[in-house]
Amino acid sequence: MLVLACGSDGTTGDVDSDAAGAGAGARATNPAVMVGVVSDNPDGRQSYVGVFPSIPSGDVTAAGMREYGDAYFYVYDGSVFVFEREQGEIIRLEANEALELVEGPRISFANYGVQFSADNTFISPTRAYMVDGGSGQIIVWNPSEMTITGSFPANIPQREGLETFPGPGIFHGDSVVWPLMSSFYDTVSFYPKAAALVASATTDEAPVVVEDDRCLPGYIAYSNSEGDIYFHGNADGGWRHYTMQADIPPACVLRMNAGETSFDPDYQLDIGAATGAPIIYGSWRVSDRYWIERVWDPAVPLPVAYGDYLAGTDFVSMLLDLETGTTSPFPAVPRGGVASGFEDRVDGSTYVPLPTPDGSGEIVYRVLPDGSGVAETFTVRGGGYWGMGKLR
Repeated sequence: MLVLACGSDGTTGDVDSDAAGAGAGARATNPAVMVGVVSDNPDGRQSYVGVFPSIPSGDVTAAGMREYGDAYFYVYDGSVFVFEREQGEIIRLEANEALELVEGPRISFANYGVQFSADNTFISPTRAYMVDGGSGQIIVWNPSEMTITGSFPANIPQREGLETFPGPGIFHGDSVVWPLMSSFYDTVSFYPKAAALVASATTDEAPVVVEDDRCLPGYIAYSNSEGDIYFHGNADGGWRHYTMQADIPPACVLRMNAGETSFDPDYQLDIGAATGAPIIYGSWRVSDRYWIERVWDPAVPLPVAYGDYLAGTDFVSMLLDLETGTTSPFPAVPRGGVASGFEDRVDGSTYVPLPTPDGSGEIVYRVLPDGSGVAETFTVRGGGYWGMGKLR
């Protein structure tokens, strides 16, 4: 079973767990897949979550879904967990035989001063971490009992003028590793080093932060079947070109080898050099060896303003070989805009969203595991895709 986490920009992460126990009583057993939808409007963000008997096809809307405010959705151990960010609460939902989501217990983290940037990593049915860069702490809670069991300092550096956000957590032996991004959108500024937070998965030992000045920071990291973690440093979707900072490293990939908690000094893959692109927006896994890179077309001049770049439609995709450091065109993912720089994994396949040509919604693509292309699965109408995970 996969754990799915949706972040502030579609942030998603996954770790494997087949343990049972997060949710008391008899449970439905028919197939169920959670899908999240998001809608932004002048009054704020609304998030919606629903359940389908399988990965949907055709058009998907928020009709009939449960509605929340600015929320992250997680699937873990057969349950849906809703983190209502403004209230600092987590609600556990169960999907019944009719595929209706029924609200269960909730817990509040308000007394811990949890801030908007917090995110959750599920370790076991009895241990999960809420990592909060703003308040500088890791709160330990029990998904089965829906109780808070303690907290300890996260040791995340507080950098002047910047906000630090953890990316999705990844299991790494007996540790959990989060990529760290310290940035401030209004000034298009960031801490110019790759960084990761490393904490014990079983004890409340003080975490450590490891850094590397060879690469930009980023939110994305993926682990392979050998237990190595590859970090995608692209400075939050392409800030490198638009920042006023000088002497900054390239967008690149770094590696943390299995059994190690520091970056491999012998591995660095310069993505800009490999693709020839001025900006690297994001990446998605095809396999342990290959990633899809979504980049600005090297043949097209960049817009002057960063906002125009994000709204641009001259992004193309390339297939990156992590072993050779080379790329090749990947036209199966069509030229166009960008949506989330994160991915979801369901039954071993990668799912990623891109805007519809008319901008009215987002198409969710399945990346074919053999690297031959992608397949359209469904289209979110009247909003954006906000994550997917298999309940059972």
